[in-house]
Amino acid sequence: MDKKVKDFNEALHELREQLKPYFAEFEEKCALDKKNQIEMLVKKLELNDMDINKTWPNPRYGVDILEYHYAISFIDFKDKNYWNAPSPVKLNEEKIQKIIKCSKFMARESLDAYVTKLQEKIGEKVSSALIRGDLWEHSVLEVKTVSGKEIMFRTQKIVNSSKYGKAFYQFPTRRVSR
Repeated sequence: MDKKVKDFNEALHELREQLKPYFAEFEEKCALDKKNQIEMLVKKLELNDMDINKTWPNPRYGVDILEYHYAISFIDFKDKNYWNAPSPVKLNEEKIQKIIKCSKFMARESLDAYVTKLQEKIGEKVSSALIRGDLWEHSVLEVKTVSGKEIMFRTQKIVNSSKYGKAFYQFPTRRVSR
């Protein structure tokens, strides 16, 4: 194996070990965020007698499309779904649990990508790493390298949506000058 690759992998492992205590908290916050999103959509459905076409009639734009498609992912239709006709639905607990489990997995994957990106930006082994703030929303990472340099990074969560109407998170990380 190339020496640069080996050094990078060792440094990456070291940084991952430093940030490991934050991982479980991040996964739980992600799962809680999904539960809150689902509860919000269920309340909207309940206000409209659990009728999806009454709740989101003709969803055409941004938020309506996102909410409609997200709601479809955790409900079952009682009858066939026709536009502009009553379409009662019921919650599917199995689908809801699957969404929450998937959100934890995706949080872990996001964190792995985040740590790898950070290690590329740091460029050398880390002796200590400390996260201030909420890793899920807005955080500042203070890193001390083996050579004695102190580096700070600011990370903020952004919710974006694809052209297909699927919401996803992005975590742009910028180096902060002192």
